[in-house]
Amino acid sequence: MTLLIQIGATPVYAYSFDANLYVGTFQGVFSIPERGEYEVTIYYPVNGSGKPYPAVIFAHGFCSCCSWHRWIGNCLAIKGYVALLFTVPDRVSTDVQQWVDGIEGGIRYLQQLNNESEEFHDMIDMSRLGVMGHSMGAMAALIAASRDLNIKAIVSLAAPYLRDKHFNDEYADELLSEIDWEGVLSASRNITIPVQFQVGTRDALASDSAIIYYEASNSVSKEFVSIEGGNHVQYLDDEYVWSMSSLYGALSLFFSLGLRIIIEMVMLYLSENGLKIIFMDKLVGAAVAFGIDQPATITPSRQHEISSQNFLTFFNIYL
Repeated sequence: MTLLIQIGATPVYAYSFDANLYVGTFQGVFSIPERGEYEVTIYYPVNGSGKPYPAVIFAHGFCSCCSWHRWIGNCLAIKGYVALLFTVPDRVSTDVQQWVDGIEGGIRYLQQLNNESEEFHDMIDMSRLGVMGHSMGAMAALIAASRDLNIKAIVSLAAPYLRDKHFNDEYADELLSEIDWEGVLSASRNITIPVQFQVGTRDALASDSAIIYYEASNSVSKEFVSIEGGNHVQYLDDEYVWSMSSLYGALSLFFSLGLRIIIEMVMLYLSENGLKIIFMDKLVGAAVAFGIDQPATITPSRQHEISSQNFLTFFNIYL
């Protein structure tokens, strides 16, 4: 494993709970045979007095990456958690196990840093470990938690169950058919630790289906949080969620393009900083155009606020 690429302290974002606090960030990478390299960003409290801190591993969704969920890393770190966010090697894979491997690899990586690195030595209490994910990453979190006794709590953000769902796009239906929905549902039945499920009421993917995992779970400490007016994509950072006015003006463009083309455009140009947000916007718009999401009636910041209030309260109780 590569232990260190870059480490530094950066100010928390303006939406943070305390503008006087700072969050440290650590950029690293770990490898898993036959998978490849998982890029990592770790967020941690700087100069805090609560060591050792509990830890949370976060998994992003399909076609996403850890840098599109910086708000989650910062929210956790400023409240006294060490948060590891990773990016899977193949972001458009339909193999949920790739995300599960990332969670399990992230746990090992964090343990190694805690044991061996100068920067993180004894900073983390690995006995207080939570997992969290969005969409595909939330599904992976359910699987990982069902078989790892070291995980003490789970937060699932907009985990869909779409075994019988169909879209007006051949490629979207092809992707859905490749995902092991029943494997995730089976894993949910094995969950007995505390678990919180969140979903926005405007989420066309998960608003009606996330409840299936909640009902399947055998935890006696389970919560279901419905965010009125929230949708699927607004669990991303603010700058990656397109404004409503811009979105409606471009729906005709998205209907004229196939979902495969949109995704290929995003992945092709993602490394170009100047085009990064433009093509992410196209993916967000395509999600609405193809019925994968509905326009939210609350702002991304408001959805983040409601979400974080709930998952922070939950983790504070169970970690």
